[in-house]
Amino acid sequence: MDAYELTIKGEIYADTTTVPGSASCTLAAYQCYGTIISNYGQGAGDVVINLPTAAAGLTFIAVVGTAQAANYWKLRAAANDKIYLDGAGGADNGYVGLAAPVVGNYATFFTFQTGATTWDWICKSGEGIWAAS
Repeated sequence: MDAYELTIKGEIYADTTTVPGSASCTLAAYQCYGTIISNYGQGAGDVVINLPTAAAGLTFIAVVGTAQAANYWKLRAAANDKIYLDGAGGADNGYVGLAAPVVGNYATFFTFQTGATTWDWICKSGEGIWAAS
């Protein structure tokens, strides 16, 4: 069993363990159920975290644990998904992120239904200047 999943009666539930986001990667849906995604340990380079296809019940907090003076840390929606940053809709497959993350910057992400079988992401910035691109 993966360190981030717990199976109960055939359903997958995530614990509150921090999911590493210090290097570019693609997250699985189970890594976005009530978790924290952190850039702690990010080296000197830009990082893009690709989100799974938006679906019911996905929610996480993105937190900066390692400052980056000259590098960005971004989260990217899947091909047909949008991220609505503080109420403003982005483009399909768009990004939300920080140009120069500072320790303690954070944002909350969760999904919401936009059609009979479609979902998108909401990003509510907490600290830091989060921007969409």
